[in-house]
Amino acid sequence: MNEDDVSVDCGNLSLVDFMRVWLFEVMRVSAAYSTFDRYEGIFRNYVINLPFAGLLPREVKRLMIQKHYNLMFESGSTTSQIKNLNKLLKTFFNYVICEGYMTANPCFKIIIPRIKEGIDDFNIRPFSDEELEAIGSNMRPEYKMIFLLALGTGLRRGELFALTMADIDFERREVRVNKTVRSVRVINKDGTYKYKVVVKPPKTRNSNRFVPIPSGLIPLLARHMTEQKKKFVDAGLDFCESSMIFTTGNCSCIRGENFFRSWQRALKRAGIKYRNFHTVRHTYATKLFEQSIPIKTVQMLLGHANMSITADVYTHVIPRKRENAVEVLNYLFE
Repeated sequence: MNEDDVSVDCGNLSLVDFMRVWLFEVMRVSAAYSTFDRYEGIFRNYVINLPFAGLLPREVKRLMIQKHYNLMFESGSTTSQIKNLNKLLKTFFNYVICEGYMTANPCFKIIIPRIKEGIDDFNIRPFSDEELEAIGSNMRPEYKMIFLLALGTGLRRGELFALTMADIDFERREVRVNKTVRSVRVINKDGTYKYKVVVKPPKTRNSNRFVPIPSGLIPLLARHMTEQKKKFVDAGLDFCESSMIFTTGNCSCIRGENFFRSWQRALKRAGIKYRNFHTVRHTYATKLFEQSIPIKTVQMLLGHANMSITADVYTHVIPRKRENAVEVLNYLFE
């Protein structure tokens, strides 16, 4: 696409061509790197091959989209994948409406297909104690402390990668969460890209928090910090308050895709069917609920914006705790 293409009347462009212009001329300069990277991936993997990609945006009807989503689901696409595609299309169509090329968003009131047998999207099976031990035994040494700290604090992967020396308070036995890091692709118009590490504040106010560290984890974390300091010194670098506590062998920021591959291999060696690293966070929360920790406390530890999010995600645990709670009344009927 040359520089003159942006002056073309977009009302005559097909959905796929219009969206390409929108992505690279609007979203690329206005959205966060991670958002644009995600949108570009959805565009490349899903939008280009839509059966109605060649139509003008105003010619796309809700039923066309609904039928395609149904086919995607029947062909094995997950509810999450379809939701992500629908979010991109809805955002794009809203832009087209604002530009005056159409009057209604065909993604409005679309039904996202899902399994009907009462299985909730958030009903993720946490790791058992045996699985956790097997994973820990098979993690690469340089990544094992990330796994253990995630299990002991419930921090998200990006929050863990962003931790610096100043964020760990051994005296108070707590970790401060005030930033997150992500390796994103910076994509050029010609399709070439390079990776860039982006450090930014957490998404919500509640994500900015202090999280207690279990006392049993303190000696392991202290030993890791000592080893990390030696690694920096050996590399001729200062290990100061702003130094990241989790890095590669050459003291650079860990890239998410490298950690992902290592996580996959650890599960495979442990003989565990793949579950994403976020499951460690779910395991942390589930263990807290099993120990009767109040939902408000769990919400604050996880950094959720409100209790309804915590309740929705852990709906599979909370009813069981309610059932167990009433057992304390049994003495009334003896």
